[in-house]
This record gives sequence, C-alpha cells and structure tokens, in this order.
Amino acid sequence: MPDVEDFDPKIATVVIFEDLMDAPKNIQEKITGYFTHRRHRNISVIYVAQRFYAIPKAIRENVNYISLYGGHGSLNDIKRIIRQYTNELDSLAPIIDELTLSREFIVFDLRRPKTDPLSIRVQWDTSLRTIIESSNNDSRMITYHPRMILERF
Repeated sequence: MPDVEDFDPKIATVVIFEDLMDAPKNIQEKITGYFTHRRHRNISVIYVAQRFYAIPKAIRENVNYISLYGGHGSLNDIKRIIRQYTNELDSLAPIIDELTLSREFIVFDLRRPKTDPLSIRVQWDTSLRTIIESSNNDSRMITYHPRMILERF
C-alpha cells in the first residue's frame, strides 16, 4: 500500500479500502493516515465494511459521509450507529431499518448540521425527512420513493 505522501496533490485520486476491518493493526494505522491526511493530498477515500464499530475510531471520526445498507444488523445496531447523527433516534431507526432491508441505502452527510433536511438522505438525493412528511398523507405507507413503496404493518 503506497504511503499517503506518495500521491501527487495535483492529481485527484480515489482510494477504496474494502473488507479490511480485520487487517492487522499496522495496516489499519496506515489506512487511518489516508483519512487524516487525505485533504492535503487531494485524495478521496472510501472504506467499505460489514460492521461499523469494527472500523477504527480514527477513521469513523474523519469521514464526511456514512452510507448504511441493509441486511447486516439488528434495529439495535442501527440505533447504535445513528445515535450520534440524529436527535430523532427512536422514530428514525425503524424507518431506516425498513428502508435498508428494502434495498435502499441511507446517507448521513456529516458536513451538514443535524437540523438540515439533507443531513440524512435516502440514496444521494432525497431527504429522509421529506419522504416521511409526504407519507403522512397515507397512514399505510412509510414512504413513497420513485423506486419503492413500503407498507406499514
């Protein structure tokens, strides 16, 4: 794995780390350097993992986006993850769980304040708050999205 300093800051670079959360500590420390020094080297970094809290804390604290996909945890796991990113934990966690289990993904934009409607999105472009508010017209639906309808049981 090249050192972060080996990258030319004049050239935009994307680096993807996939399924390395169980890598030895020395590898994780090198990966962490990509997250803490990337801005100075014009590097965009993506870290793909199955278990959020297996990702080193220094990496989790230096990201701009977190995306959640379904099928890899319980409702309690979702609550634990989203607790620090929303003040509406108990109301949003079940909705996020249903959306991700229905093959949607949720994006947390950590560059935005929690009160910004676009701080939590379904996919990249749809505010979760807007979807929830629009579904209030039909009590059977949690959400209508161009790609899906979820029924409330």
